[in-house]
Amino acid sequence: MTGPRLPAVGFWAPVGYVAGLFIVYATGFSSLVQLLVITFAGLAVYGSYTAVRAGWIHRNAGWGLSAAFLVAWVVVNAHGGWFMNTSETQRPGSWDFPWYFAAMATTLALYLAALRVASTAEGRTHLDAGAWLITTLLAVLALSYYGEFGPLATAPLPEPFDLLAVVVVAGASYWWAVRSGFHTAQLQDALDGPAEEPETPSGQEITGAPAAEPTASSGT
Repeated sequence: MTGPRLPAVGFWAPVGYVAGLFIVYATGFSSLVQLLVITFAGLAVYGSYTAVRAGWIHRNAGWGLSAAFLVAWVVVNAHGGWFMNTSETQRPGSWDFPWYFAAMATTLALYLAALRVASTAEGRTHLDAGAWLITTLLAVLALSYYGEFGPLATAPLPEPFDLLAVVVVAGASYWWAVRSGFHTAQLQDALDGPAEEPETPSGQEITGAPAAEPTASSGT
């Protein structure tokens, strides 16, 4: 049992995705970097809990790698000078953005690569299927820094070139995401919908307690 299919889904799905990525980009670099630092830190939950509970990685490996990642992540973002910064300017003495961005990407890549090596075949499948999202968010963060919504007085990527760059990233990301999808038991359950109760055939009596015998009326 499947639900109704959206007309022209091949058109509206990528258009909606591009629009959604525009919203993420338009939040501005200062807000976006706060969100992504916390979001990427949540990968430690996947490595230490989700993957361990699913049996995709041994507990000691998951916990150890996730703890090392969190330590490195805190160090990188402490030197980045943007996280937990209430102003729109970078804290003095922090890394330049290219170094900060490279450190973020390297830390994420090393953690995910280590998780992949330590995971089972099923765990590697799930990691590979999610690589597009991390790459997309990092790309939008870089565009946000150098674009019209970034902290630079003169944007190296002015409008409309920043918007065109977002469209290119969104198109590549959508293609990658679709190619990365795979069939899961949860997806099949969602497609099947709730189980339907069998209907009682028409004309069939429902058995139950026997009917009471009629009682004789009293006469005069």
